[in-house]
Amino acid sequence: MIWLSLILFALALLLMPNDRKKNVDHYFQLEEAESESFDAINIKELTAKKGWQKTMETVSGNISILGPRSVFYVAMFSIGSLFGSWYLFNRVLTFNNPWLVVISTLGLLFVGYRYLKDKRRKEFEKSFPDALNIMMSAVTAGDSLMQAITYVGNTMDNSIGRDFKYMGNRLKMGETPEVVLQRACKIYLIRSLCFSL
Repeated sequence: MIWLSLILFALALLLMPNDRKKNVDHYFQLEEAESESFDAINIKELTAKKGWQKTMETVSGNISILGPRSVFYVAMFSIGSLFGSWYLFNRVLTFNNPWLVVISTLGLLFVGYRYLKDKRRKEFEKSFPDALNIMMSAVTAGDSLMQAITYVGNTMDNSIGRDFKYMGNRLKMGETPEVVLQRACKIYLIRSLCFSL
C-alpha cells in the first residue's frame, strides 16, 4: 500500500507544471513587447454572422456562467438527463418508446438552459450597479463613453466584465453607442439596463 502511494506521489510530481520563466516574470514584473497585442481590428467582427453563429455565441455566453469547466458540466448534465430519462421510461414506467426518452431529454436540456439564462441575468443585475459606478468614475475622470465601457470590461473580472469588454470592442469597431447598447438590452432583457440607456 505504501508503494502504491509513493508511485502515485512520484507520478503527481512528474505531472506538476514547472515553469521557471513564469516565476522569474512574477518576481521581476518583466514586460515584453511580444506579449502585447498590436491588433487594432478584430477581423472576425467585421464579417456578418450567420444565424447559427449568433445562436452559438448566445449559448456559449450563457454556458460560460458555469466557469472554466463549463463544457464538462454541460456534458455531465446531458449524459445524466439522458440516463435519467431512459431509466424513468424504460425501467420505472416500462415504456419502451425511444421517442419519450428523446423528448424528455430535450425538455430537461431546455430547463437547464433556462436556469443558466436566469442565473446569468441575476448575476448581471447583481453586478450592474458596480459596473455603473466604475463607468461613472471613468466618465468623471474625463474618459469618453467608449473608453468608460472598455475600462469597465478590463476592470471587472467576471462574465459582466467580458460582456462590457465585448461592447467596448463593438464600439471600437465603429458601431454607434445606441446600437451596441440596444443589443445589450435585447440580450439581457433587464429594465434597469434599458432604463439607464
